[in-house]
Amino acid sequence: MVWKIIQILGTLAMLLSTLLAILKPKITNRKYYIILAVIGTIFIFNRDLINIFQKNNNEEILQEIKSFREDFQRVYGKDIYLGDLLETKDPLLLEKLQLGTAEAAKQQKDATLKAIEYYKQGLSLDIKTSERCALLNLTALAYDKISELDSAFALWEELQKTADKIAYSQNSKTAREGQEFLSYAFGNMGIVYSIKGDWNMALDMNDKALQINLALGNKEGEANIYCNMGIVHKSKGDLDKAMEMYNKALQIVIEMGNKEVEAALYNNMGVVYKYKDDLDKAMEFYDKALQINLALGRKEGEAEVYGNMGTVYRIKDDLDEALKMYEKALEIDIALGNKKGIACEFGNMGNVYMTKGDWDEALEIYDKALEINLAVGRKEGTAINYSNIALVHISKGDFPKAKEYFIKSLKLYEDLGAKIEIEKVKRELAELEPQIGTDKDR
Repeated sequence: MVWKIIQILGTLAMLLSTLLAILKPKITNRKYYIILAVIGTIFIFNRDLINIFQKNNNEEILQEIKSFREDFQRVYGKDIYLGDLLETKDPLLLEKLQLGTAEAAKQQKDATLKAIEYYKQGLSLDIKTSERCALLNLTALAYDKISELDSAFALWEELQKTADKIAYSQNSKTAREGQEFLSYAFGNMGIVYSIKGDWNMALDMNDKALQINLALGNKEGEANIYCNMGIVHKSKGDLDKAMEMYNKALQIVIEMGNKEVEAALYNNMGVVYKYKDDLDKAMEFYDKALQINLALGRKEGEAEVYGNMGTVYRIKDDLDEALKMYEKALEIDIALGNKKGIACEFGNMGNVYMTKGDWDEALEIYDKALEINLAVGRKEGTAINYSNIALVHISKGDFPKAKEYFIKSLKLYEDLGAKIEIEKVKRELAELEPQIGTDKDR
């Protein structure tokens, strides 16, 4: 904004000097309009001078962007590699970053789309390749947040191509940045492939990211990739391989003293034990995760663990204790403004009421989860909600309504390319067809 105002003043100075030159009033010495013309030229074309005027403003914006880094971790659920983006001195780029991050932190679909618009405006500027890489990553993460996976994937592909241009630079700092961004591109594309159920491509992308991190000696990145590979193997049903990957990551983060990631890994390992039906072991690892999160004061981690503990209690048929855990998680998520977490806990609570046979209460809670997921544009969560609502209608004997919601769920899963879930919903629909025929006969 300051840059634009001074540009306008510079333009006015030049216009005034030109006018004086034409009119040549007797009371005006020629040197005055020459001075005005010089001042105008400096103000219009010399950004270094503008940066001096904007020094305090730039520092203030930079500080705000740094504080938004925490918001991004809360919004996107992951650390964000920005390279040297926060060191930029370009006031226009800083403005787009500030506006975009402010919108993204609101965790609403419309706001996220606005953030994407600002980031794209930043990408249209004449900026350094490393800054372009950072903005591509931010924009992709914003699309990922609202489940626009194809758009996110396309940007990570572009990030890969852009980062490749500097990954082998003679400048070691620039080359390392390029390699870091390549790792993020491959890793995030791997996550998309995992969501879509293409496990082989997911592992291939993660392996490429892993090789880069091994070459860089980036232990933190190495641990993150092992964690991602563990999630892929868990999704494939290879629980032993998943645990092997988690243990590799755990060894690294313990050596690094990264307690936050250690807690996340204990939580993931608890999930594996839950799938193995070793519920006591699952609770043991959830408790390890919880104790670390409590010590760190990491509320988001607490909420996630409480939610997983609630699921174990639900499986054990201790429904009252399950609700207590879900309510603890919900309270934290509400305080944090974590809409994804709030929707998940409403969904979990709906599952408890389903188990209790309280269909109306279950439907009411699922509707709350659905409303949030629709608002934030979270397709995966919305698809889950539609399927759960369909199950409620089956329990209530309203088979046509159940079919309607299963079809909605199926379309979203097809959009996401989630192969396993697509097959699951198709099976539900096939089993439902005879019931619908019986219902019509009535």
